[in-house]
Amino acid sequence: MNKISSNIARRQAEICLALVKETDRAVVDGRRSADQVLAGFYRRHREYGARDRRFFSNAVFSWFRWRGWLKTPSNENIAAAILLDATDIPPPIEYMIQQSVLTQTDLKPLGPLNVDDKDVGLQNLLKGECLSIEQLAPGWFPGLLHTPDVKNINEGKHHLVQCIRTFQTRPPTWLRLRSDQKNEMIHSLTQMGIKTGTHPFIEQAVFVKGPKNCDLSQLPGAEAQDLASQCVGICCNPKPGEQWWDVCAGAGGKSFHLADLMGDKGFILATDIRPSILDQLSKRLKRNNYRSIRTSAWNGIADPAPDKYFDGVLVDAPCSGMGTWHRNPDARWRIFPDQIRNYADVQKNLLQIAATKVKSGGRLVYSTCTLTTVENIDVINHFLGQHAAFKLEPTCNPLDRKQSNGLIWIWPWEWNCNGMFIAVLRKD
Repeated sequence: MNKISSNIARRQAEICLALVKETDRAVVDGRRSADQVLAGFYRRHREYGARDRRFFSNAVFSWFRWRGWLKTPSNENIAAAILLDATDIPPPIEYMIQQSVLTQTDLKPLGPLNVDDKDVGLQNLLKGECLSIEQLAPGWFPGLLHTPDVKNINEGKHHLVQCIRTFQTRPPTWLRLRSDQKNEMIHSLTQMGIKTGTHPFIEQAVFVKGPKNCDLSQLPGAEAQDLASQCVGICCNPKPGEQWWDVCAGAGGKSFHLADLMGDKGFILATDIRPSILDQLSKRLKRNNYRSIRTSAWNGIADPAPDKYFDGVLVDAPCSGMGTWHRNPDARWRIFPDQIRNYADVQKNLLQIAATKVKSGGRLVYSTCTLTTVENIDVINHFLGQHAAFKLEPTCNPLDRKQSNGLIWIWPWEWNCNGMFIAVLRKD
């Protein structure tokens, strides 16, 4: 490495150390998302180009992915976190190694290894105490993770470990393609050098792996939507001409899916309490030309559509997001049990309001992208205990076509996607 390159690597390493420390404090103490911290950092430092930003962002998210094993940000520990995900050696890592107790012989990318081998590799690298996979999640996590019916303690332990292992891997990006454009879209993706794979039962679902800088937004007719999220729309099973309320519509992914399933024939009221995200939804609506979707700000209390009742109401509720921890590794360190209990209260209230807007014979679908008992099973049991008119409706799991009693758990390791809970109810 020449002197100029060495100076650049040193500067990147110094910035990286400071940025990881700043982000760690903001996430753990301030409960802010790493994305927010990075966005603010890049706004303040517009001098950093795409390559610098990519290195800094990857370093930050690698840190949070492996933080449970490394504890405190330092040159040594940040370099180790990056090596755990790396397939090559970025030059700044060499400088970090020089500033730590490690040696150049320790420079070995561990990214291609499985989690168990990374455990061994890290112990050899840091020459520290024995590590356990449970350390990669907060201490409260095992007590709140929902565990399906198991026969013994070993099965419960296996479920926990399987979940954490999945959080340490990066899932692919899933797209939802319109049926009439699927073959054309797959051909376009192939031409862009992107590898694709399909789901055996959900025809519109395609996962992609390819160049990191590829802009998928340039593909009209391709909606970035995780496989688990696509299952929510399928479980809603809306029919052409029906009227639906998407209570927490966000940027509109599920509203768009409902519209596609209805052939854009019917009515969908898409509401959200956040004006900024409704603005995003409105802009996306203009680009996609859906005629059946109408947006409206909602304060979470008042009736959003007086004198109107719906064939179906979807409550994709705000939640702790545990099912997305492999995509958002910082989230596990900024969520605490008190927040999860608060989410459960919000979820119960949303279901209570949503129930008043369902027609007789209509459907109420509840979903979260989290894996706790308190935000899912407990919320549904609480609701059913207060609303005798609603019953769980037996529903086919879209991923394997197996019949359920109306409660569907999607575990992130099953189909290489987000974790999700879905409950389908029918009003008598």
